[in-house]
Amino acid sequence: MTSRRRHGARGTALMETAIILPFLLTLIMAVTDFGRLISLRQDMSDAARDAANIVSRGGVPQDGITSVTVAGSRFAPPTSDGVVIVSTITAHTSNDSTPWVIDQESTGGLSATSRIGSMNAKATVPGFTTLTSGMTLTVVELYHAFTPAFPLKGFGLNIYPAQVYELAVF
Repeated sequence: MTSRRRHGARGTALMETAIILPFLLTLIMAVTDFGRLISLRQDMSDAARDAANIVSRGGVPQDGITSVTVAGSRFAPPTSDGVVIVSTITAHTSNDSTPWVIDQESTGGLSATSRIGSMNAKATVPGFTTLTSGMTLTVVELYHAFTPAFPLKGFGLNIYPAQVYELAVF
């Protein structure tokens, strides 16, 4: 009788493990990819701030792009997986304080357009609806494709973005 109880207990434990294991593995995969996503966003944020800082201190937009794409930076997007867009924004005219894109350069192979605006057009900069005369902003936008290591679409979960976006304004 004691032998049957132990054997039955082992069978119950095996069944519980078989039921719980897929959920635990899915959770581990989701946490792993979520960590990768957070790390990517942090690297992109650091790179965007560095690039905007370089350009705002008198550098040209190409200096900002170079600072992001060199191999030694924490975030160096491959040409097919990322885009770097550097925009210079100032007041449209001395009488019109609307933010206006006066210079814009980009590089990368990912299909993405600036969320700020296009060259020689009105700019939409978060936190800046008007600019004072002589004020110049440098905006660096980064896009990067994100491919989860463990896609959860088979479980009906589409929780990760296809593209990650970061913005820095100096």
